[in-house]
Amino acid sequence: MIPDIQNSDYIEKSGKHYVAMIDEFQLRSAFQPVISLIHNRPVGYEGLVRPFYNGKGTTPDKLFSALGGNAFASELDRTCRTLHIMNAGLTVGAESNSWLFLNVDANTIMEDFYSPEEVKKAFEPMGFRPEHVVLEILEKNIEDRQQLTEFVRHYKEVGFKIALDDFGAGESNLERIHTIHPSIVKLDRSIIQDLAGGHNGVNVLKRVVSLLREMGSMVLIEGVETEEQALLVMETEADLVQGFYFSKPVLGSPPEDQGEAKRQIKKISLLQKSVARKRMEFEERLEAQLKDVFENAVACGNQGLQAISDAMFESKHVLRFYVLDHQGFQIGETVSNPNKKHADTQYHPLQKMEGACWARRDFFVQALRHPTETYFSAPYLSLPEETLSVTLSATFKDEKKRLRVLCADVDAMALNRITSKAVKKASRTITSRQKAVKAPKAVAKTAQKAPKKIQK
Repeated sequence: MIPDIQNSDYIEKSGKHYVAMIDEFQLRSAFQPVISLIHNRPVGYEGLVRPFYNGKGTTPDKLFSALGGNAFASELDRTCRTLHIMNAGLTVGAESNSWLFLNVDANTIMEDFYSPEEVKKAFEPMGFRPEHVVLEILEKNIEDRQQLTEFVRHYKEVGFKIALDDFGAGESNLERIHTIHPSIVKLDRSIIQDLAGGHNGVNVLKRVVSLLREMGSMVLIEGVETEEQALLVMETEADLVQGFYFSKPVLGSPPEDQGEAKRQIKKISLLQKSVARKRMEFEERLEAQLKDVFENAVACGNQGLQAISDAMFESKHVLRFYVLDHQGFQIGETVSNPNKKHADTQYHPLQKMEGACWARRDFFVQALRHPTETYFSAPYLSLPEETLSVTLSATFKDEKKRLRVLCADVDAMALNRITSKAVKKASRTITSRQKAVKAPKAVAKTAQKAPKKIQK
């Protein structure tokens, strides 16, 4: 069981805060803000352990190894959690609306399986109700999936929030989320780090976040360390965010002054709004150019394929086009842009496209539903070259006045590279302007203080 707060064997007061003394190690709490992107402020704090050996900082791995590894894991896990509860209670608790995020070791989960009420009692002396507490589970370390599901159910019934930690790393998958229904899913830091440098990072992260939210969980993106990563997160519908960019972990207790985090949130929010506006303006111009080319090709529909081809391939971004009948079946083979290098798909099983049925695809459905408009699809993997594409579609009448749907695949990766480059340039420009505006204010403040110093 989690030990009673009042009777911890290892915890003692040291100055203003509590520490845990285990052999030669001193364990101290550190708290990092968890920020709501909707409320623009910290709404919780994650308790993290910071071990010291003979007065010098060391790593949790060295602590774990020195204390005998798994043999002491559960007791160490409970001690750290109790330490965080006691330190957090010094500044947050019953009077606060903040969540306290606490990591739970797999071994502890198995041992405390039927103890939610006992765990609840451990929090009460410091003023924490279960609704204040988010238990973070690293589910890949738990072999018994059924027991994990039951654990989550028991603790949620008492009132605890459950967070699935490091989703996207190791063996994590959507089936786990569907099974245990966590309150919060924390995306592993590797996801934001990998996607921030990619030209399609925004679109991919948006879809991941959207899918997780549709499955009934809030999404927390952790490991946000740079302005570029923060801007990427702000483009999504993520609920919560955490990382060094907003605030580093603070030793002791959760800080009562939230100034640093709030300043960073305000800064990135203003920057994101400006960058998003620039992105939208650029994308609209790019789409308008593509739309003009495409609609010129549509207007040539009654003149045959050659006329369509001549008009369509005026844009270097168009990869290919094809024509569908009113039922969604492809008429003839796909026509590729002769000015672009294409992958050799001669022997590809999906090479022959004549007669293919596209009736279930949005670009066909929307073209028929809105016959006077040009439809732009979301980016997707198109066949047979397996390229990331956006499809433009619209209806037209061929030489024999038959209803047809013209579809053109545009190189989405090329468009993403162009947009990404433009957005990064805009971001640098906006940031430079913000710094230029702040500089005179800083000089003015210094000048105002100077006379007072002289008078002294």
